[in-house]
Amino acid sequence: MKVRSYLLLLALVILIPVMVFSGLAIARLQNAFHRSSEENQMELARSIALAIDQELTSAKSALRVLAASSFLETEDFAAFYQHAKVANIGETGWVILYDAQGDQVISTRVPYGTPIATTRDRRDVISVLDRAETTASNLFFGQAAKQHVVMLEMPVVLPSGKKYVLSQVFLPTHFHSAFAGREIPKDWLVGIFDRNGTIIGRSHRADKYVGRPVIASMKSAITAEREGMLHHHTSDGVEVLDVFTQSKVSGWTVAVGAPVSVIAKASYQALFLWVGGLLIASVVGISFAAYFSRRLVRAITSSAESAAVLGTGQRPTASKMTRISEVDRLNSAIDDTARLLEEERASRAAVEAERERLLMAEKQARLTADELNQSKDRFLAMLSHELRNPINAITAGISVFELSLDRDATAKAIGVIRRQGLHLRRIVDDLLDVSRALTGRLSLKTQRVDLSLLVANSIAALKAAGKTSEHNLHVSTEHAWVDVDPVRMEQILTNLLDNAIKYTPHGGHIQVLLQAVADDAILTIRDNGIGIAPELLPKIFDVFVQADDSLDRSQGGLGIGLSLVKELIRMHGGTILAESPGLGHGSTFTLRLPVKDVPQEEMLKPETADSSLRGSVLLVEDNDDARELFAMMLESSGYKVLQADNGVDGLRIAAQELPEIAFIDIGLPGMDGFEVAARLKNSPTTGSISLVALSGYGTAHDTERSAKSGFDRHLVKPVKLADLISTIVALQN
Repeated sequence: MKVRSYLLLLALVILIPVMVFSGLAIARLQNAFHRSSEENQMELARSIALAIDQELTSAKSALRVLAASSFLETEDFAAFYQHAKVANIGETGWVILYDAQGDQVISTRVPYGTPIATTRDRRDVISVLDRAETTASNLFFGQAAKQHVVMLEMPVVLPSGKKYVLSQVFLPTHFHSAFAGREIPKDWLVGIFDRNGTIIGRSHRADKYVGRPVIASMKSAITAEREGMLHHHTSDGVEVLDVFTQSKVSGWTVAVGAPVSVIAKASYQALFLWVGGLLIASVVGISFAAYFSRRLVRAITSSAESAAVLGTGQRPTASKMTRISEVDRLNSAIDDTARLLEEERASRAAVEAERERLLMAEKQARLTADELNQSKDRFLAMLSHELRNPINAITAGISVFELSLDRDATAKAIGVIRRQGLHLRRIVDDLLDVSRALTGRLSLKTQRVDLSLLVANSIAALKAAGKTSEHNLHVSTEHAWVDVDPVRMEQILTNLLDNAIKYTPHGGHIQVLLQAVADDAILTIRDNGIGIAPELLPKIFDVFVQADDSLDRSQGGLGIGLSLVKELIRMHGGTILAESPGLGHGSTFTLRLPVKDVPQEEMLKPETADSSLRGSVLLVEDNDDARELFAMMLESSGYKVLQADNGVDGLRIAAQELPEIAFIDIGLPGMDGFEVAARLKNSPTTGSISLVALSGYGTAHDTERSAKSGFDRHLVKPVKLADLISTIVALQN
């Protein structure tokens, strides 16, 4: 039998079963339309419920921010009112603060200071406080607002024991925004009900229905289930399908209703189209079976010829499109097979090339790992060398004390111990700073300063230390205002200048140039020293990289200074670039920072110690050595120093002697420094004494805790004499 006969017979055989099963398909199609409509309704209800949850969650977050306000603890209600105005959610709501008696303290609905006569039932306030969680109310008629409202209420219990209730009040129209941006068919109706079944919002004619109860059948349904469907008839006799779901945050219900007739109409229209199409397809299928069978025979014959050519290992001519899907797929498969055979030959060569590339990459990765391992070993060797030198010097100095009472020898030994001790501290400080910077734990305290002043301070410090006496230093600066942490910026500048001095031979030239160009403050430090090797230049800012690998380590250092400089500059929003023509030709470091506007008023200048200012100072420190050293430093500067090695004695001496300032160690035994500070501040006798915390911890959290305990300043150990004096002067002024 020919293909044409098979096709005609196939059309007849298919027609009868199609007609039989079409009835079943029609029924299933109607059910599918109904299910699709129900799913669409439920999807709309859930999306609106989710939008309401998101709105209430946002309001909860705003209330949590207000509950944590320091203005509430200090009862600064005027400032808290402004805070609440900012935190208020939307223009259709306001914030109310109730005290534990139910009186309104503030309401952002009226200007601050306006008398508020509305008083809430104290039992309601106690109920909110007992729940200990933020809840959404049902709809009720607000006496002050003279309209229906809902509230989101949060209990607040302060550390002092005071209790308040924070309420975010919403008008029902606030939640109409949940309908916005959603394609709601005009015949559908969306409603929002509270837990009692009272209407909060409606997509149509909300002004008429808000505040009314839902029908009894709907109330029963939403009471029994969190999510479901309800068939019912309206008062006009219209059959309606309602789909409802509950909000997880508020417990309110969102219902979406659609007339059953509208749903059925859409399914009937689709059904008529489907049946008509089936009949037309049957007629057309039989009519054109003979025509297409002829084309099919020609196409199959052509495909067979192409397959035969492919079997010989040659690529057949590309087949023409026949518009018969199966045959076109067959021809396409033949063409693809021929193309794949050619591509397979090419891919073999590509795989070989890729294998070679991966092999080279693996070798490069291994070299990089070896280089990093060697850098680690070099750093450990440098650290050992750098630590041994000052330790040996300190040990030798101590031996001088033991073996000689000669005054000059003793003085020299003290000088050696002091210098090497400072050197050890700088090593530890650099290690801590680079660790904090690279792990993101280093914080900045920025302020607007003139960069030229910081440059001058850094150069003055180096001159005072005698480091510039052997070099020709040329300085040219102009005013450039920047937002930086002055301490960290002076650390950056001192590090760069110290490097230039260290790697420039005696008699060499160092140029410092500061310019304000367009939007940048550009600082250039140029020297004619030993320069930087080309292979080292790309890695000069990496951790532990240093040019000097000789056994004598004449220049010293750990190789972390420039890495710390780069990270600190990055934290300030700036950049740094190192340039050098090569060894023996000097080097240039260029630092760029965003320039800022000159402030209207002169910035506060760094305070300097005034030798004419003297007074009494109390030092509370349990470590005898540290306390004695602090006392010696302060007494040598002309201050009267009172000492105590525990908190109890510190309180007694403070009450008896009334010093101007008390330096208190946080880690005291028994009564810690926080408790000592709190007792001093809370006593009318000692409340006026300025308090300074001494601690080994200096994070923002530690500083904030010190301030809350009553401390006026927070110093991190080890503390320099200059820091002690400047702190005293600042507190005395």
